[in-house]
Amino acid sequence: MATRETPLPSIPDVPEGLDENLAGFLAAIKQRSEIREGGADALDITLIRRDLQKIGIDVRALNKDPSSYVFQNLETGELNDNIILANGKYIRTATVAFPATAVPSADPNTLDDYEEGTHTAVMTCGTSGTISLYANYDLCSYTKIGDLVHIQGTIRIEAVSSPVGNLRISLPFTIADFDEHAAEFAGAIITSGLTLAGDYHTAWGDENIAYFNIYAMRTNNTWTSATANELHATATNNYFRFGFTYKTAT
Repeated sequence: MATRETPLPSIPDVPEGLDENLAGFLAAIKQRSEIREGGADALDITLIRRDLQKIGIDVRALNKDPSSYVFQNLETGELNDNIILANGKYIRTATVAFPATAVPSADPNTLDDYEEGTHTAVMTCGTSGTISLYANYDLCSYTKIGDLVHIQGTIRIEAVSSPVGNLRISLPFTIADFDEHAAEFAGAIITSGLTLAGDYHTAWGDENIAYFNIYAMRTNNTWTSATANELHATATNNYFRFGFTYKTAT
């Protein structure tokens, strides 16, 4: 039987200092590079899939581009930077990029979103009236990992007009709505210029809304919500510094 000759492409040597799983994977692919030239038959593909699965990689091989390691599905030819792990092993990477618009997964054990950003806070009155913030004191920062959001910042009031109702401070994402009030939260907040009496103040988040309130615990162990008319008469004395983590609906 004639021997089938398959030209070998130029593949870079495996760099030193890589994670041992990645180094083993790249070495295995380098030794079997003929598959990438299209000369492999079904037996070749079966053998290389078996070898890859032994080191934790399923149905992936290096693409021909010698300047970088890009992975290719051996069955479909699709190029993809993802690595499918077959037996729980992992390969480290410098960065993991998520799409600008999240692609939700129904699997609770799948991380489908990561985002770092800023939120321009808005303070409103629950019933009527307006509250304006200084333009250089209205920005908060947040990090979103899956459905978990951490937010922090300092906001400062510039002007108040006929405030009536509970104080509300906006959030970048709507609070989740779980059974048994499981998404409700209390967070850290420091206030200045608020006449609300109590032993301490807290940021208070109810479910399925995109803002939080400010509550105070009274000396008789009761809670009460801060109202807009409890803002200090001198608006420049009113600032709020907060930081907390909450679950979001998206």
